[in-house]
Amino acid sequence: MGQRVSPGVAIVNTVLGLCVLLGGIQPLSATETPPVYPEIGLVLSGCLVNLTLGLWWGPVGIRASGMYWGSNCHQLTLSLGYTLSDTPMFHHSINLTTSQVTGEDPGARYRYWATGLSYSLVYRGLFLELGLLHPWRDEVGNLGHTPVVPHGAVGYLYRFRSE
Repeated sequence: MGQRVSPGVAIVNTVLGLCVLLGGIQPLSATETPPVYPEIGLVLSGCLVNLTLGLWWGPVGIRASGMYWGSNCHQLTLSLGYTLSDTPMFHHSINLTTSQVTGEDPGARYRYWATGLSYSLVYRGLFLELGLLHPWRDEVGNLGHTPVVPHGAVGYLYRFRSE
């Protein structure tokens, strides 16, 4: 019989495997300073396709994403990131992410704020972000004592980065 693997370990292993397959992890050297550039895109997260705007300067960046689709479906996400590698084709970072989510599933409503860590990867415009966030404000009360909620986004980001 195989050993059970926790979801967190499976996520980390999957992300690291993607990094290796898509060009490897190339840490920033002490003399390398990534350029200052904005980014814009559309990403699917939760119940919505969100407009995403970001700005990276040096190894630090900020990204905001969100959309409003009525009182029962809206989301706002703000991430402060630190670049692990930044080339014209490949960018990945670790982020402190805060998200406000309002949505509905069959039989359940959600309205909460959560903060935690996420990992984002951009490869030739394809954007993927995965993370685990701790809900610190549950306005509906149906999360109970849930310690973490998953956070994920996939879409396209255009980085206005010069070569």
